[in-house]
Amino acid sequence: DDERVFGAEDDAVLKDPSGGASYKIKKVIGEGGFSRVLLVEALGGHAKAGLFAAKIIPKSHLKLAGDSFIKATMLERDLLAGVAHPFVLSLYHSFQEKDRLVMVVDFCQGGSVHYHVNIAVKATGRGLDEKRSKFYVAEIALGLSQLHLFGIVHRDLKLENVLVKRSGHIAICDFGTSKTLKRTATDGAPDRSSTGDDTPGRRDAGRQPFTRSIIGTPAYMAPEMLLEQPYNYSVDWWALGVAFFTMLRAKLPFDGGRNHEEEKMLWRIVKSRPRYDAAWSPDTRAALQYLLQKLPKTRVTSLDQLKQLDLYAGFDWAAVETERARPPFVPALKSKDDMAYVPVKYANAPLPSRADTPYKKGDSMRKLFRDFSHRGAFAKATSAPF
Repeated sequence: DDERVFGAEDDAVLKDPSGGASYKIKKVIGEGGFSRVLLVEALGGHAKAGLFAAKIIPKSHLKLAGDSFIKATMLERDLLAGVAHPFVLSLYHSFQEKDRLVMVVDFCQGGSVHYHVNIAVKATGRGLDEKRSKFYVAEIALGLSQLHLFGIVHRDLKLENVLVKRSGHIAICDFGTSKTLKRTATDGAPDRSSTGDDTPGRRDAGRQPFTRSIIGTPAYMAPEMLLEQPYNYSVDWWALGVAFFTMLRAKLPFDGGRNHEEEKMLWRIVKSRPRYDAAWSPDTRAALQYLLQKLPKTRVTSLDQLKQLDLYAGFDWAAVETERARPPFVPALKSKDDMAYVPVKYANAPLPSRADTPYKKGDSMRKLFRDFSHRGAFAKATSAPF
């Protein structure tokens, strides 16, 4: 490890040192606890040109955060690279520079569903209409089902983590709190034999069929998680119910009252019932009631169960899953880099500077991240994730 001083030119370009592919940094479009998300443009060494989103994680931050955060980052990279589905954000390219990790994904130009709910509130005083919300719930459910197929429980599904693509279809993102579980014959997830791989033991070695961790966003946590009971994929279906309710009403089904008390909100998640809007159709209310059942055994916890609800009677699932169905809403975009659906707070955000996270000897941890690189979109996709 040398202690090279980075110059201004290093702040303008992301470059894969092992493959030569590079990106020009254009704008900041998001941020997280340890990372920033940048709009970047492909330069040399690419199979396709265009704009992408790049998540930048300084290694020095991970080093300070500890092993659990390092493992979570590696798992997120593995999940993004391993799951191929139209409604799950996929990894285009990942690599490590000396001082930071870079994950490049498709740029979902329509912003988050959360942002669209806020737009609707400002325009109408309400959330999204039932037709649009129903469509988003269907696509999210299809994406969740694919994750569950391979033993992945998301654990932080919320409107901020559902992005709208330029086409109007959605993509589930942010796998920083996800966990892989051991598949069992009675876990409620889809049958993996449909993928041609009916030998889960090869991938499930060392995993457990349930977990007890309390993790994610409190407002979306399922009762069984808050009660520290063993849980699996059921928590994602609960979160889908919370997301559906919030899309429609622009309010959470369980809140902390006027003072936004988290303890009161968590008590309500476990003990109280949400208030359903009388203006909603009976089928919508029934679907919400099934998704927000306190007990997993009485809750809708699979795609097949969701399809059986009256809300989806006559729904063309095949057309939706193949993206042949036209979404109820398509973002109005004027150009390939139109920032209409990026939160205003990022409009004038300064580009990240390496001077903000000084590099010290030992920060690179290259050996630790030796398996981080991925060039999936530059080569033929593999058939078996993980």
